[in-house]
Amino acid sequence: MTAMSIQFTSIATESEPLLLERWLKLEQQTGSLQVNWAEREVVLQQQLSLLKKEEAALRKIIKSGNDNSNKVSRERIEIAKKQLALEKYNDSTQNQITLTIDYINHVVNRLPTPLRAQWKKSIEHLNSVNEPSTQLETIFKLLKQIDDFDKRVALHSGLIEIPSDQGTKKVLVEQVYLGLTHGWYISKDKQYYGYGRSENDTWQWWHNDQSKAVLGKKLTADSITEVVNILRSPTSARYIKLPLALAPIKKEVL
Repeated sequence: MTAMSIQFTSIATESEPLLLERWLKLEQQTGSLQVNWAEREVVLQQQLSLLKKEEAALRKIIKSGNDNSNKVSRERIEIAKKQLALEKYNDSTQNQITLTIDYINHVVNRLPTPLRAQWKKSIEHLNSVNEPSTQLETIFKLLKQIDDFDKRVALHSGLIEIPSDQGTKKVLVEQVYLGLTHGWYISKDKQYYGYGRSENDTWQWWHNDQSKAVLGKKLTADSITEVVNILRSPTSARYIKLPLALAPIKKEVL
Protein backbone atom coordinates (compact mmCIF):
# COMPACT_ATOMS: atom_id res chain seq x y z
CA MET A 1 0.00 0.00 0.00
CA THR A 2 2.85 2.36 0.90
CA ALA A 3 4.74 1.67 -2.29
CA MET A 4 1.68 2.30 -4.38
CA SER A 5 1.03 5.56 -2.57
CA ILE A 6 4.58 6.75 -3.21
CA GLN A 7 4.35 5.81 -6.86
CA PHE A 8 1.08 7.79 -7.26
CA THR A 9 2.62 10.79 -5.61
CA SER A 10 5.51 10.63 -7.98
CA ILE A 11 3.28 10.50 -11.07
CA ALA A 12 1.21 13.48 -9.86
CA THR A 13 4.34 15.46 -9.20
CA GLU A 14 5.66 14.77 -12.68
CA SER A 15 2.36 15.87 -14.35
CA GLU A 16 1.94 19.26 -12.70
CA PRO A 17 4.37 21.20 -14.92
CA LEU A 18 2.74 19.80 -18.03
CA LEU A 19 -0.77 20.60 -16.86
CA LEU A 20 0.29 24.05 -15.80
CA GLU A 21 1.82 24.65 -19.17
CA ARG A 22 -1.30 23.45 -20.88
CA TRP A 23 -3.44 25.59 -18.64
CA LEU A 24 -1.33 28.65 -19.36
CA LYS A 25 -1.54 28.02 -23.09
CA LEU A 26 -5.27 27.59 -22.76
CA GLU A 27 -5.50 30.83 -20.85
CA GLN A 28 -3.42 32.54 -23.49
CA GLN A 29 -5.63 31.18 -26.23
CA THR A 30 -8.73 32.21 -24.32
CA GLY A 31 -7.35 35.71 -23.81
CA SER A 32 -6.35 35.93 -27.43
CA LEU A 33 -9.80 34.79 -28.50
CA GLN A 34 -11.43 37.32 -26.22
CA VAL A 35 -9.26 40.10 -27.58
CA ASN A 36 -9.86 39.01 -31.17
CA TRP A 37 -13.57 38.70 -30.52
CA ALA A 38 -13.72 42.11 -28.92
CA GLU A 39 -11.98 43.60 -31.96
CA ARG A 40 -14.09 41.53 -34.32
CA GLU A 41 -17.28 42.48 -32.46
CA VAL A 42 -16.54 46.15 -32.96
CA VAL A 43 -15.99 45.58 -36.67
CA LEU A 44 -19.11 43.43 -36.90
CA GLN A 45 -21.16 46.03 -35.05
CA GLN A 46 -19.93 48.70 -37.46
CA GLN A 47 -20.70 46.48 -40.45
CA LEU A 48 -24.12 45.65 -39.02
CA SER A 49 -24.84 49.34 -38.52
CA LEU A 50 -23.79 50.07 -42.10
CA LEU A 51 -25.91 47.21 -43.40
CA LYS A 52 -28.93 48.51 -41.47
CA LYS A 53 -28.36 51.97 -42.92
CA GLU A 54 -28.02 50.51 -46.40
CA GLU A 55 -31.16 48.47 -45.87
CA ALA A 56 -33.07 51.57 -44.74
CA ALA A 57 -31.74 53.52 -47.72
CA LEU A 58 -32.72 50.72 -50.11
CA ARG A 59 -36.20 50.48 -48.60
CA LYS A 60 -36.57 54.25 -48.97
CA ILE A 61 -35.45 54.05 -52.60
CA ILE A 62 -37.83 51.17 -53.28
CA LYS A 63 -40.70 53.05 -51.62
CA SER A 64 -39.84 56.21 -53.51
CA GLY A 65 -39.65 54.19 -56.72
CA ASN A 66 -43.06 52.69 -56.05
CA ASP A 67 -44.49 56.10 -55.23
CA ASN A 68 -42.97 57.57 -58.38
CA SER A 69 -44.18 54.64 -60.41
CA ASN A 70 -47.69 55.08 -59.03
CA LYS A 71 -47.50 58.82 -59.64
CA VAL A 72 -46.33 58.28 -63.22
CA SER A 73 -49.10 55.75 -63.75
CA ARG A 74 -51.70 58.16 -62.40
CA GLU A 75 -50.34 60.96 -64.59
CA ARG A 76 -50.42 58.70 -67.63
CA ILE A 77 -54.03 57.80 -66.91
CA GLU A 78 -54.95 61.49 -66.51
CA ILE A 79 -53.15 62.38 -69.74
CA ALA A 80 -54.95 59.54 -71.55
CA LYS A 81 -58.30 60.77 -70.21
CA LYS A 82 -57.57 64.36 -71.25
CA GLN A 83 -56.41 63.20 -74.68
CA LEU A 84 -59.59 61.17 -75.13
CA ALA A 85 -61.72 64.11 -74.02
CA LEU A 86 -59.80 66.42 -76.36
CA GLU A 87 -60.31 64.02 -79.28
CA LYS A 88 -64.03 63.87 -78.55
CA TYR A 89 -64.13 67.67 -78.30
CA ASN A 90 -62.22 68.02 -81.57
CA ASP A 91 -64.60 65.60 -83.29
CA SER A 92 -67.59 67.47 -81.89
CA THR A 93 -66.07 70.82 -82.88
CA GLN A 94 -65.33 69.61 -86.39
CA ASN A 95 -68.89 68.33 -86.73
CA GLN A 96 -70.22 71.70 -85.61
CA ILE A 97 -67.89 73.47 -88.04
CA THR A 98 -69.10 71.26 -90.89
CA LEU A 99 -72.75 71.89 -90.00
CA THR A 100 -72.10 75.63 -89.73
CA ILE A 101 -70.38 75.72 -93.13
CA ASP A 102 -73.30 73.83 -94.66
CA TYR A 103 -75.74 76.31 -93.12
CA ILE A 104 -73.68 79.30 -94.31
CA ASN A 105 -73.66 77.93 -97.86
CA HIS A 106 -77.42 77.44 -97.60
CA VAL A 107 -78.39 80.87 -96.28
CA VAL A 108 -75.99 83.06 -98.25
CA ASN A 109 -78.49 83.58 -101.09
CA ARG A 110 -81.08 84.84 -98.60
CA LEU A 111 -78.92 87.77 -97.53
CA PRO A 112 -79.29 91.37 -98.74
CA THR A 113 -77.40 92.03 -101.97
CA PRO A 114 -74.28 93.85 -100.60
CA LEU A 115 -73.84 91.46 -97.68
CA ARG A 116 -74.27 88.45 -99.98
CA ALA A 117 -71.52 89.75 -102.27
CA GLN A 118 -69.28 90.32 -99.25
CA TRP A 119 -69.98 86.84 -97.89
CA LYS A 120 -69.33 84.99 -101.14
CA LYS A 121 -65.69 86.09 -101.17
CA SER A 122 -65.15 84.67 -97.67
CA ILE A 123 -67.19 81.51 -98.38
CA GLU A 124 -64.92 80.64 -101.31
CA HIS A 125 -61.99 80.71 -98.90
CA LEU A 126 -63.96 78.84 -96.22
CA ASN A 127 -64.83 75.98 -98.59
CA SER A 128 -61.23 75.64 -99.76
CA VAL A 129 -59.50 75.16 -96.38
CA ASN A 130 -59.50 72.19 -94.01
CA GLU A 131 -57.70 73.70 -91.01
CA PRO A 132 -60.25 74.04 -88.16
CA SER A 133 -58.63 77.19 -86.74
CA THR A 134 -58.78 78.90 -90.15
CA GLN A 135 -62.36 77.72 -90.66
CA LEU A 136 -63.40 79.06 -87.25
CA GLU A 137 -61.68 82.39 -87.90
CA THR A 138 -63.56 82.76 -91.20
CA ILE A 139 -66.88 81.70 -89.61
CA PHE A 140 -66.47 84.27 -86.82
CA LYS A 141 -65.69 86.92 -89.42
CA LEU A 142 -68.88 86.06 -91.35
CA LEU A 143 -71.01 86.04 -88.21
CA LYS A 144 -69.65 89.43 -87.16
CA GLN A 145 -70.45 90.86 -90.59
CA ILE A 146 -74.01 89.59 -90.42
CA ASP A 147 -74.44 90.84 -86.85
CA ASP A 148 -73.12 94.30 -87.70
CA PHE A 149 -75.36 94.53 -90.77
CA ASP A 150 -78.44 93.45 -88.84
CA LYS A 151 -77.99 96.18 -86.21
CA ARG A 152 -78.26 99.16 -88.52
CA VAL A 153 -80.05 100.81 -91.38
CA ALA A 154 -77.64 100.41 -94.28
CA LEU A 155 -77.34 102.56 -97.40
CA HIS A 156 -75.66 100.95 -100.38
CA SER A 157 -75.09 101.90 -104.02
CA GLY A 158 -74.90 99.02 -106.45
CA LEU A 159 -76.25 97.23 -109.50
CA ILE A 160 -79.36 95.06 -109.38
CA GLU A 161 -81.08 93.13 -112.14
CA ILE A 162 -84.43 94.55 -113.21
CA PRO A 163 -86.89 92.96 -115.67
CA SER A 164 -86.95 94.55 -119.11
CA ASP A 165 -88.33 93.86 -122.58
CA GLN A 166 -85.07 92.07 -123.39
CA GLY A 167 -85.29 89.90 -120.21
CA THR A 168 -83.29 91.68 -117.51
CA LYS A 169 -80.89 94.56 -117.29
CA LYS A 170 -78.56 95.83 -114.59
CA VAL A 171 -79.38 99.24 -113.17
CA LEU A 172 -77.37 101.31 -110.68
CA VAL A 173 -79.60 102.09 -107.69
CA GLU A 174 -79.50 103.32 -104.13
CA GLN A 175 -80.46 100.53 -101.74
CA VAL A 176 -81.75 100.94 -98.18
CA TYR A 177 -81.69 97.93 -95.86
CA LEU A 178 -83.43 97.58 -92.53
CA GLY A 179 -81.30 94.89 -90.92
CA LEU A 180 -81.21 91.58 -92.77
CA THR A 181 -84.86 91.23 -93.61
CA HIS A 182 -86.13 94.26 -95.54
CA GLY A 183 -84.84 96.49 -98.30
CA TRP A 184 -85.89 99.23 -100.73
CA TYR A 185 -84.18 100.61 -103.82
CA ILE A 186 -84.50 103.65 -106.05
CA SER A 187 -82.72 104.59 -109.28
CA LYS A 188 -81.28 108.06 -109.72
CA ASP A 189 -83.96 109.01 -112.24
CA LYS A 190 -86.68 107.47 -109.99
CA GLN A 191 -87.79 105.33 -112.91
CA TYR A 192 -86.99 102.14 -111.03
CA TYR A 193 -87.81 101.47 -107.41
CA GLY A 194 -88.97 98.55 -105.34
CA TYR A 195 -89.08 96.51 -102.17
CA GLY A 196 -87.11 93.38 -101.26
CA ARG A 197 -86.88 90.73 -98.60
CA SER A 198 -85.71 87.16 -98.01
CA GLU A 199 -88.19 84.83 -99.72
CA ASN A 200 -88.00 81.09 -100.50
CA ASP A 201 -84.31 80.78 -99.57
CA THR A 202 -83.28 83.74 -101.70
CA TRP A 203 -83.36 87.53 -101.65
CA GLN A 204 -86.16 88.74 -103.87
CA TRP A 205 -86.98 92.19 -105.25
CA TRP A 206 -90.46 93.35 -106.23
CA HIS A 207 -90.13 96.10 -108.80
CA ASN A 208 -92.25 99.25 -109.10
CA ASP A 209 -95.98 98.39 -108.92
CA GLN A 210 -95.19 94.70 -108.30
CA SER A 211 -94.35 95.66 -104.71
CA LYS A 212 -97.99 96.39 -103.95
CA ALA A 213 -98.79 92.67 -104.24
CA VAL A 214 -96.54 91.84 -101.29
CA LEU A 215 -96.83 95.10 -99.33
CA GLY A 216 -100.58 95.49 -99.60
CA LYS A 217 -100.23 99.18 -100.45
CA LYS A 218 -98.53 101.35 -103.03
CA LEU A 219 -94.84 102.08 -102.64
CA THR A 220 -93.68 105.45 -104.04
CA ALA A 221 -90.33 106.46 -105.42
CA ASP A 222 -90.50 109.74 -103.50
CA SER A 223 -90.77 108.05 -100.09
CA ILE A 224 -87.68 105.94 -100.79
CA THR A 225 -85.82 109.00 -102.06
CA GLU A 226 -86.61 110.86 -98.83
CA VAL A 227 -85.16 108.01 -96.75
CA VAL A 228 -82.00 107.97 -98.89
CA ASN A 229 -81.60 111.73 -98.42
CA ILE A 230 -82.04 111.45 -94.65
CA LEU A 231 -79.42 108.69 -94.45
CA ARG A 232 -77.03 110.84 -96.46
CA SER A 233 -77.77 113.91 -94.29
CA PRO A 234 -78.77 112.72 -90.78
CA THR A 235 -79.26 116.31 -89.57
CA SER A 236 -82.36 116.52 -91.74
CA ALA A 237 -83.92 113.46 -90.15
CA ARG A 238 -87.69 113.27 -89.80
CA TYR A 239 -90.32 110.55 -89.70
CA ILE A 240 -90.87 108.84 -93.03
CA LYS A 241 -93.32 106.02 -93.64
CA LEU A 242 -92.12 103.08 -95.68
CA PRO A 243 -94.27 99.97 -96.05
CA LEU A 244 -92.79 96.58 -95.39
CA ALA A 245 -94.10 93.02 -95.40
CA LEU A 246 -93.95 90.66 -92.46
CA ALA A 247 -95.16 87.19 -93.39
CA PRO A 248 -97.90 86.25 -92.98
CA ILE A 249 -99.16 89.82 -92.30
CA LYS A 250 -98.49 93.20 -93.92
CA LYS A 251 -97.87 96.39 -91.96
CA GLU A 252 -96.17 99.80 -92.00
CA VAL A 253 -93.22 101.07 -90.02
CA LEU A 254 -92.02 104.59 -89.49
